Order: sequence, then C-alpha cells, then structure tokens
Amino acid sequence: MENTIPRELKPLKQWVLWQKEGDRKTPKNWQTGGNAGIQWANTWGTYKEIVTAYRLHPMNYSGIGLVLTQNDPYVCIDLDDCFQYNRLTAFAKEVVDRLQGYTEFSPSGKGLHIWVKAEYKENHKRANIEIYSKDRWLTFTGKGYENLDLVTIPERTDELIELITALKLDVKPEPSMAKKSPRFDLRSYDGDISYLDDKNIWERLFKAKNGQVYEALYNGDISVCYNDHSRAVIFLANQLAVMTNGDAERIKHLLYQTRMANEKWERKTGNQTWLDGRIQDAISYMSRRRS
Repeated sequence: MENTIPRELKPLKQWVLWQKEGDRKTPKNWQTGGNAGIQWANTWGTYKEIVTAYRLHPMNYSGIGLVLTQNDPYVCIDLDDCFQYNRLTAFAKEVVDRLQGYTEFSPSGKGLHIWVKAEYKENHKRANIEIYSKDRWLTFTGKGYENLDLVTIPERTDELIELITALKLDVKPEPSMAKKSPRFDLRSYDGDISYLDDKNIWERLFKAKNGQVYEALYNGDISVCYNDHSRAVIFLANQLAVMTNGDAERIKHLLYQTRMANEKWERKTGNQTWLDGRIQDAISYMSRRRS
C-alpha cells in the first residue's frame, strides 16, 4: 500500500478507516472505532495515523479511504465492472487513456479508481462511471493498475471537462445560445495558421464548428459553458493553442482580447499565474492530441 499511493496524498488529514457491513462500506473513526463522516473532520486522520490504526486492528477494519472536500484539488473517477475476460472494456480503456492519472483497483477487483487534480467541483453519477470531487469519501487499496511511479497527482482539468462533456453528465445546464457544450475538432486546424493576424484568427474561429459558442466566449458570455469561468477559459485556450501552433504569448494576447479577463488570471499559483498555467495545459493538450 505504501509503495503505490502517491506521496502527495499522505500528509492530508482527510484519511479514514472503513468497514464492510453487508453491502455497505462504512467509514470509521481511527481514534474511537465509531463511525466517521464526510462532514466530521475530527474523525479523519493523516495517512500514517490511519495505516497505523489499521495494522493494529486488522480484524476490525476492511481498509482505508480518503475524504474529498471543497478545499482540495483532487477528483476520483470510479469505474465499475470495467473488465471482461481480464481485459479492460473499450469504454474503461478510453477513460483511463484519456486521463492518465494514478489508477488502482477498487476493493472488489472489478473496478478502477483514477485519481487526478482538476479545477472542478461537481459530482456526477451514471451507469459504470462516477466522478467525485467533494463531499464524498473513496476507498484506497494500494493495488495499483497504472502510473504506479507517480509521486504527485497529475493536473487534468481540460481532459476531465472533455470527458464530462462527451458523456453529457452535466445536470440542468444554463440556457444558452448553444444546445450543448463546445467540443474541439482539432483536425480542422492541423495546418499552421499562426501566420494570420488577430482579426483573421478570430474570424476563422467564429466561422468554425461551434463558432457561435466561441463568439459568445469572446464577448464574455460564459453561459455557453454552464457559467463556469474556468471551463470557458480552458475551452477557448485549447482551441487557440491549436490555431496558433502552441504559441503561449500569442494565446495569452488573444485571450486578453476577450471580455472574460478578470483578476483571477493574474493570481499567482507557484511560479506562474493562473492563466499561464491554463495556457501551458492547453499546449500540452494540443501536443498529446496531435501525437
């Protein structure tokens, strides 16, 4: 268990024990043995505290888990019944390949949990896939399936939003001029058109598939992305990365021509601004899709 769970998660004081009770998995307080809860932070512990308690009383507990909160950046994608004849189903393989997160077997051995970081705080559930980012606890088995050497959890905001959009998981979308969230047809811009001036870049974009959506974003109308500012910036940055052949300065210059700009864009996160981080994500996304 200690060799596969990324070290980044271990200092979090959001770990719990759990016990199988019939068909239910009940989170447990490591200090008292009573029930833990997603709203009761005093029932959580650090990874070290939880694992120590589990090893001291192995007959009392079935395993360990992590609570997801509004304040952490983590998202777990829970895939159920995703193996046929000991091989991943086509759907599960597409999700695993798209997200490339820390991936481990669920307690049943029939499912997978994929862990990523993302600027996204909604939960979704449908047949064979659940996505959790807050107000939920998830089991950890340490039985790794893929990307077992990860020290940190990878950032996958754009890939996660693409997946959610493709699966049509959004609930009660805001009315908008577009019937569904924008999607990218990267093949439309495989050629290098970065030589075009700004005006022609925007004209090409507005005439493309989903042109009304991009024009709305240009004018600051983020209702076409369910009023989610981060999602709107990511969608537009991804498309601009393709159209400018991954020119970070040009992407930033074009984004600042829109009416979406706000103080969040210049907020420092580490050694870069929030917007610079999204631009680098967009360039990486473009490179992966073209490779």
